[in-house]
Amino acid sequence: MRYHHADDKQASNDHWLRSFSTIMQYNRSIQNFVYANVLLFPLLSNLFEHSCSILLIVLTLFGLPLCFFREKRLSISSHEKMVMWAFASYFLVYLFSFTINGIMGNLEDLRFKYIEHQSRMLFVVPVFFLFRKTRLPISMMWYSVVSGAVISGIYAIVAGVFLHPGERVSGSYHSIAFGDISLTMAFMSLAGVHFFQRKKSFFWAICPWCAFFLGLVASILSGTRGAWIAIPVLLIITLVQYYRDLRFRTWMGIFIGIFLVAMILYKTPQTQISQRLQETYQEVMEYDSRHAKEGSASERMEGWLAAWNIFLDYPFLGAGPGSFKSISHQMIDRGERSEIIRIYHQPHSAYLSVLSDCGILGLISLFAMFLVPVYAIIQKIRITPDKHDAGFAGLYLIAAFMQFGLTETIFGQNVYIGFYVVMLAVVLYVCSGYGESDS
Repeated sequence: MRYHHADDKQASNDHWLRSFSTIMQYNRSIQNFVYANVLLFPLLSNLFEHSCSILLIVLTLFGLPLCFFREKRLSISSHEKMVMWAFASYFLVYLFSFTINGIMGNLEDLRFKYIEHQSRMLFVVPVFFLFRKTRLPISMMWYSVVSGAVISGIYAIVAGVFLHPGERVSGSYHSIAFGDISLTMAFMSLAGVHFFQRKKSFFWAICPWCAFFLGLVASILSGTRGAWIAIPVLLIITLVQYYRDLRFRTWMGIFIGIFLVAMILYKTPQTQISQRLQETYQEVMEYDSRHAKEGSASERMEGWLAAWNIFLDYPFLGAGPGSFKSISHQMIDRGERSEIIRIYHQPHSAYLSVLSDCGILGLISLFAMFLVPVYAIIQKIRITPDKHDAGFAGLYLIAAFMQFGLTETIFGQNVYIGFYVVMLAVVLYVCSGYGESDS
């Protein structure tokens, strides 16, 4: 009788999957819906609260039948499997540390929310499958990042120079995320210069350049210093991508343009950029761990030291997800760290955060999410050279996020997770060459 009930339950589950799959036939309407989501994703993620999470969940739900329904499951290459396992390993390491530290009694709170962000890394699998099934056009990637950078830049100029002069421009969540994502879209747009040149129109040819400079302006007006320090490395990647294509005078024009934009914004009193840089320099020079003063730089350095001390005490598996706040409070009470970090539940660094949460295993899994996709992208563009520019868009994305992680716990916030997962899935799909349609 028990086995009969189990068979009925399995049959019911199969029927539900078939029904859901019948609804989701991935016809033209579904394709257009997915294309619209991808087209608007960068812009909405940067400007409207919760839109990144909502769109990520929608794309994931549409792609789930492709993962669990055997008749619709798609084959994937070894490089794509490596990327998916790298993302899965990040979640599994967090789950393992959470479980072991919970059993050992090291965690005061065992709620799922402390590994909920990491579980979203698994969404890269159904999202990638969905793009393959709907044959996402290459043009969607370029239009999405260019429109996102252009509109974000215009919004930043209006808000930061005219409506609220002197205030940091903020988007969907806070000014830091707005500055980081705007800069990422700016450089991803720059990777699409060849795509827009092929349209044989002056308007289209200048689109990626306008997107680049407007995205750069948006990042600067946000006052996000962690994004500014990423610019030199991203420019080096630009040199690698275009060193054969652009003449010396063109390179000089690019660097002079960037310099002029930076100087104009630096000298404009409403932006308060010079004041923020001077404050940072003063905080770093006057920093004293025994008498740390309030300030962005001081708070980060205190948080970094606290996370490093936690890692030294728990080097292999870390102290467990969600443990930073309680342990740092103990340090403060003992006089080892300053009161200025009492309000924080994370140390403002993706690398030190994963070290304190999951130890050296966590750091390895974090680097895997960055470096395995880099390896996969490089291998794919060697096989399909015509996807060279799309591959560099992915390299800009990964390099930018690796640097943002130095001063911000990026994968502890949904907007960063959603943007990285969806845009990397787009890049991997385009570089794989499954869909050549460009309509």
